[in-house]
Amino acid sequence: RAGVLQREHELDVTLHRRHRALDVSIRITFAQFVGSGNRLVPIERSEATDALLRDVCELRGLRWLALNGTNITDSGLEAVVDLPRLERLWLSHTPIGDSGMEYVSQMPGLRQLFLDATEVTDAGLARLATLPRLQLLSLIYLPVTDAGVRRLRALSNMQSLMLDSTRISDDGLSHLSGLKDLETLSL
Repeated sequence: RAGVLQREHELDVTLHRRHRALDVSIRITFAQFVGSGNRLVPIERSEATDALLRDVCELRGLRWLALNGTNITDSGLEAVVDLPRLERLWLSHTPIGDSGMEYVSQMPGLRQLFLDATEVTDAGLARLATLPRLQLLSLIYLPVTDAGVRRLRALSNMQSLMLDSTRISDDGLSHLSGLKDLETLSL
């Protein structure tokens, strides 16, 4: 199912999956492959589906997973919950919404989460308050408001927060005053 070739911190894997009578082949490059632990899987192809994601999640050592611009759905994220070492997750420019945040909230080791230009709203942000290790959160181009930002104050380890092109007012920013480790705030 997967052929592996390792070269100086790179691992190329080609996954082949038969789906709806079409052969879908996606080449995945693991940048910064370290030892026996898989670090990064960028899957930035629009033809990537939930079925492919389930196959990728068989690589249990994944630490970084980039799903930018894919067709992964909220229910497809259920497979990602089973990645015990996952630290960084890119979901930008996907149809992921509030329901998907239920699965994301079950990833206690997550340190960085990118949700730019997704369908996540204030309701989805409320679920993220359960991520104790989250240090970076990017919410660029989301319809989140002051009410959603209020929920983020529970993320005590937050160091970087990107809120560009959101609906957050000056009053909403006052809810972030309790984030003592916050070093970067992008508006």
